[in-house]
Amino acid sequence: MARIREAVFGVQDGLISTVALLSSIFGAVTDKTVVVIAGLAAALAGMVSMSVGSYLGSNAEREAMAAEIERARAELQENPAKEYAALVAIYE
Repeated sequence: MARIREAVFGVQDGLISTVALLSSIFGAVTDKTVVVIAGLAAALAGMVSMSVGSYLGSNAEREAMAAEIERARAELQENPAKEYAALVAIYE
């Protein structure tokens, strides 16, 4: 499901930046073929860029969460009484 979110986010951002680019190109160039080719290239580049960025961000978030879980697991093994007391304090 996260992969779909990343793809949709990339497409959405790619479309917004592409429309801005095409508006500028269309104002400067009258050849519609050039505008269409530039639009397709910009849309593809924007989509890939945002999708990869979102994917890498999600991976970094998962790695950070895994490291935090591992740190908590190590603390629990080193000092279970202290961790138990912390849990009791949370639930109180």
